[in-house]
Amino acid sequence: MKLTPELAELTGILIGDGCLSKYFANFDKRWRYELAFTGNNDEYDYYRDFIQPVFKNYFNTKGRLFIRKDNSTRFHVLSKVAFDFFAGIGIPIGEKSHSVSIPREIMSTTNLLAPCLRGIWDTDGSIYQRYPKQYKNHPKHYSHLKSMHLAMVSKSVIEDVKECLTRLSIQSSEITTDDRGAFRLYITDQLEIAKYMEKVGFRNVHHLKRIFSMSA
Repeated sequence: MKLTPELAELTGILIGDGCLSKYFANFDKRWRYELAFTGNNDEYDYYRDFIQPVFKNYFNTKGRLFIRKDNSTRFHVLSKVAFDFFAGIGIPIGEKSHSVSIPREIMSTTNLLAPCLRGIWDTDGSIYQRYPKQYKNHPKHYSHLKSMHLAMVSKSVIEDVKECLTRLSIQSSEITTDDRGAFRLYITDQLEIAKYMEKVGFRNVHHLKRIFSMSA
């Protein structure tokens, strides 16, 4: 199956929120091939309205979408065809956090960069309002300035994301690490955020509500 912009976006979502797993099911004595995604409780509509239909269109499966007892959104897909496709383009099987990177086919195809970035930032990125320096005995107050932030435990993903942004002429910060060992990347310049919105954008309603409420 040829990589399309929709599948590139789904790959970004898988990098951010999902994993591939293969296991032997004792109850029916056969191998199971599963894609599992975990999102926030307010991302249910994002999964229902975009992710689930893409699986239906390309892999003829709706999967199982539900809210867990911990109030998170879960989406499970049992499909060897889908499993083989994503494993075939380079998504690792099992624990992927430190070893995953953006597939080379996406990195080498210009029109797939933005959709994949959108999928990654929709799932693992955040948007928040910046605030001026807080002085002693003065309350913190937010400004109209926005900041975009991405944190990943995989250095290779962060490096790939930064390269994609550069190729799309979007400036970002240097890559840093935090005290938990995660790698972080920021877009803080307001003109660069505007470029991101024009060239990549968001599909996740949670992020869209955030960024437009900050512009009000």
